[in-house]
Amino acid sequence: ILTSIGFLMTQQSNYSGAIAALERATKLDASNARAFNALGFVYVRIKDYAKAVNAYQRAISLDRQNIDAYNSLGFLLAEQKNYREAIKIYRQAIAAAPREAQAYLNLGYVLKSSGDSKGAFEVYQQADRIAPYNADVLVAVGDLFAEQNRTDEAIAKYKRALEINLRHPQANLSMAKVWQSQGNYAEAIASLRRAAPSRGNSAPVQRAIAEL
Repeated sequence: ILTSIGFLMTQQSNYSGAIAALERATKLDASNARAFNALGFVYVRIKDYAKAVNAYQRAISLDRQNIDAYNSLGFLLAEQKNYREAIKIYRQAIAAAPREAQAYLNLGYVLKSSGDSKGAFEVYQQADRIAPYNADVLVAVGDLFAEQNRTDEAIAKYKRALEINLRHPQANLSMAKVWQSQGNYAEAIASLRRAAPSRGNSAPVQRAIAEL
């Protein structure tokens, strides 16, 4: 019950109340991985990152299959530019759940951010093999193809992503860049317009259209 109360208070942005409820839950049941994971999220919200890291680590130690905790901890470490530890966490997540595409995506992102584009490409290709109908994976692979000037292969990936979700924002934005580079401004504008409704703030998309 206390864990559920903590979730509710978090949704209401009552972070002090959420922490009180969740900490009480962990004291009553020290094996409550869900409560520790939720605590990690709340600590991130109030920017107490050291406590967030500890909470996520405790959640993982209690539940080695807690992919949410792995992904959240890895993201937090990456945001702090602690790429080595973030990579380690995401590899642990993949070992725990080798069919979990999000962990591959996150690992690829961190590898790319750390300057290892080759490693990122290999990880994204692994993700593509295990989740061939995941639009996010297709776009990630396409973006790396585009960076390598393998335009036809990039377009093929973007088109597959758009077959899955025609209004996928990043797929449309990436396609727009390709069309623009080829001088096909009509298609670029069409792609940008498809991206706009999917984004909470369409201003960046409208600016991109104006710049074409």
